[in-house]
Amino acid sequence: MENYHEQDVERFVLSANRLSCSLTKKKQGWLLSTIPNFLQPALGDKPRLLTFTTPAPEGVEYVGRNHPLVEGLARHIIEDALSNSQDPIAARCGFTTTDTVTKRTTLLLLRLRHLLNSPKHQSLLAEECAVVGFTGPPSNPIWLTPEDAKSLLEQANPVGDAPLGIKQAEIEDLLSKITEIKSDLELFARERSHSLSQSHRRVRAITQEGQIQVKPQLPMDILGVYILQPGKIRNTSLREAAPTTSW
Repeated sequence: MENYHEQDVERFVLSANRLSCSLTKKKQGWLLSTIPNFLQPALGDKPRLLTFTTPAPEGVEYVGRNHPLVEGLARHIIEDALSNSQDPIAARCGFTTTDTVTKRTTLLLLRLRHLLNSPKHQSLLAEECAVVGFTGPPSNPIWLTPEDAKSLLEQANPVGDAPLGIKQAEIEDLLSKITEIKSDLELFARERSHSLSQSHRRVRAITQEGQIQVKPQLPMDILGVYILQPGKIRNTSLREAAPTTSW
């Protein structure tokens, strides 16, 4: 499982070239020669030699999920996406023609909040993000497993394009019907809270710290909406050139 997380971190950081955060491959790791201004309060302005795998060679800095570089990049991207700028780093809506799916698929990036109540401690509010997805219309969705939805969000590559007006119309139509899946999303939130409650119960049964109750805080936030339209690659270079339209 740790290797899986390391690969996620590496993929995330290496994809940050648009943020003036490009890394150069070296024999023992990756050289971050220039620190972007928004990261300098946490990282300083000196070059760093980094690695995303353990054990780290001597003199090379290990970058895990909680490293200031990862946290700083994530915070900057989220803040930019939520600011509704004209050219966001990460778009909250998108329409992609891809050969990764055979049926039109909708993916939703959700922010869930859970209230953790314990008789021995002050209540806490916890947050997490999750990806859910479905095929078919919102009025009759066929839901994917969260694992499959997350995999599609990570792996879908564009193989074609459609007129901007069509893509905007598709997104607007989906947003106008998003309330049709409200009950399904609330059920997902309750099931997720129940799963977290069970996990806490197992741990606390061992530590004998008392029970904890997890309650979903509704409604949840929809941070992103992405449509995957089935398509076929037309030539070997198109996969590199075809854009994912987003706004």
